[in-house]
Amino acid sequence: MGSKRAKLTGPVTALGVGMLLLSCAENTAPEPDNQIVGQTAASPEILVRVTDQAPRLETNDTAFWAVQGSRTSFAVHYLAPDLEHPESGDLQKFLKITVPQQTRLVDPNGTPLAVGDSILITLKLSEREIMVELGPHGTTFVDEPLELVIWYAYADLSGAGTRTEDDLGLWYQPDPGEPWILLGGSIDLRGDWIVARVDHFSNFAVAWRE
Repeated sequence: MGSKRAKLTGPVTALGVGMLLLSCAENTAPEPDNQIVGQTAASPEILVRVTDQAPRLETNDTAFWAVQGSRTSFAVHYLAPDLEHPESGDLQKFLKITVPQQTRLVDPNGTPLAVGDSILITLKLSEREIMVELGPHGTTFVDEPLELVIWYAYADLSGAGTRTEDDLGLWYQPDPGEPWILLGGSIDLRGDWIVARVDHFSNFAVAWRE
């Protein structure tokens, strides 16, 4: 597919947090296959980096509230218009999380939330790799996992060698320093995004399948 990508480097100024970034717009994403592939990799070299031509993100450190029994959708964008439709002025998404209404939220202590109770979900985005740390660690989602979509339109694929976008995948790391584990998901090559369903919080990244 070529290396048309880029992404963020350098410090990013944090703009407004929380509900100012809330996005309820829907995307026609491929249906996640929700298959745990289980491949592990200890080397951080599998992580896909971003190039320095990318626009900055709205924030690298933010949070939003998820309420038990309510559907919540939250997105982080680039601070630049849609590249394909610059006249629209629409912000291009980098990440979107959708917490379904049917899920049962369980806090890190193992306590299920009652209907109407809420939990503050935190996001920390890497400035070098296409990676996000979701917290609080230990939070789980029972019955209906949440949907995580990450756009890789600015990924640096220049060192991919014989690899192509089909070799990209969504990986998770249970805790910092531990091996990365390949998480099943689906790639949309036209939209440049990867979507998967996750039932826990940890570190997630776009990386090469070894």
